[in-house]
Amino acid sequence: MFPDSAMAGAWFAEQRWHGTPACPHCGSINVQSVCMHKTMPYRCRKKGCAKRFSVKVGTVMEGSNLNYRAWAAAMYLMAANPKGVSSIELHHELGITQKSAWHLAHRLREGLAAGSNPFIGSSEVDEAYVDGRERNKHARKKPNTGHETAGKTNVAGMRCRKTNKVAARSAKPFPASSIPVVNVATVPQRSPLRYPGGKTWLIPHIRHWLESTEPEILIEPFAGGAIVSLTAVMENLVKTAVMVEIDRDVAAFWHSALENGDTLQERVTKFKPTLNRLRKLEQDAPSSVLEHGFRTLVLNRTKRNGILAPGASFSRNGEGGKGLLSRWYPDTLADRLAAIQEHARNFIFLEGDGLKLLPVVLEGWGNRAAVFLDPPYTAKGGKKAGSRLYDHSNIDHAALFSILAEHDANFLMTYDPASEIVELVRRHNFNAVGLSMKNGHHNKMREIVVTSKRLFA
Repeated sequence: MFPDSAMAGAWFAEQRWHGTPACPHCGSINVQSVCMHKTMPYRCRKKGCAKRFSVKVGTVMEGSNLNYRAWAAAMYLMAANPKGVSSIELHHELGITQKSAWHLAHRLREGLAAGSNPFIGSSEVDEAYVDGRERNKHARKKPNTGHETAGKTNVAGMRCRKTNKVAARSAKPFPASSIPVVNVATVPQRSPLRYPGGKTWLIPHIRHWLESTEPEILIEPFAGGAIVSLTAVMENLVKTAVMVEIDRDVAAFWHSALENGDTLQERVTKFKPTLNRLRKLEQDAPSSVLEHGFRTLVLNRTKRNGILAPGASFSRNGEGGKGLLSRWYPDTLADRLAAIQEHARNFIFLEGDGLKLLPVVLEGWGNRAAVFLDPPYTAKGGKKAGSRLYDHSNIDHAALFSILAEHDANFLMTYDPASEIVELVRRHNFNAVGLSMKNGHHNKMREIVVTSKRLFA
């Protein structure tokens, strides 16, 4: 590029001043260009300034002892490599220390980030979802969530009409969580129930949340499989957990597990699932709460994906090709039921509408309570599986957010990043982080974790 540092310095001066040096301190062009100074060859002649300076002053090169030739070469290498250049590579190419190369590279990147704004006047803005068309994907890579944008990255772009400059970036609504998603196999499986979209993967976030806020009681208005309540009590994160469930089948199970755990364990260990027995169990009306709870557990463990909604079919192949027995582990289920029975005094179970009970409970406990919410219902623009998987698939999302805001609740809530939910989070000034994970079919899924205080970013 340049045979020596002097020629590189002259090139920088021409690029910066175009033949008319200007003082970087006051802007005056009344400048003495040739001064007998080793590092500051320019001096401002303006009265009241009279400061010496070089081409480096006022740029990313200011205060650096590296010569102009090294800076010019570094700029060329970083501009010519789309994937970037490491400090180790600069260290070898420029013959400087790795520490100096690291410092140099960071200064150049900072300078690029702080460059002049190319968007002046009228600009055009648009967005797109990038990841290819669903119909062109292999069946295993299709999210199958009912809408074309599932599993894709939302990218927003802008073009300046005057300068024709274009910029684009991912339009993720919230920052990524500082706590990574864990493999569910590393988390204790405490719930006897299987649930589509279960929250075992969220347990590290739950632990951090409860350890940070130290509540006296945990409230779970949409209990379902209740993995959060079970974990919180069994790991001594809270003394008491209040579980609320509106679904009659699931409610019957929790009544049975907490009030007749020993009998339920015995029924589980003796039951041998066959298709005829399961169909009879499904068709016959239960004669008691215990029978109803047992029926719920058996159907949950033997139907595809644990879905209890009408029309759900029994497992055919299942895990390891075991069919109906693929998720029926009588000894394991009995152990989980025994653990629940052991801690039964620490649970309060209420059958009813969690959305209606929530303000009542918050009025009494206030900030002494922690509220975990995982509504099995989907907002507009999110997954469309809610009405298919659950009998109770309607919820007033705006009302839920308003209740939490009005009571200044200590809560943690999970949702799909649907546009309605993103807007509600911003409207109430809640904190949220994004999480990306893969489901059982290896499809990428995104969720957001919403909290009253900043915890994970």
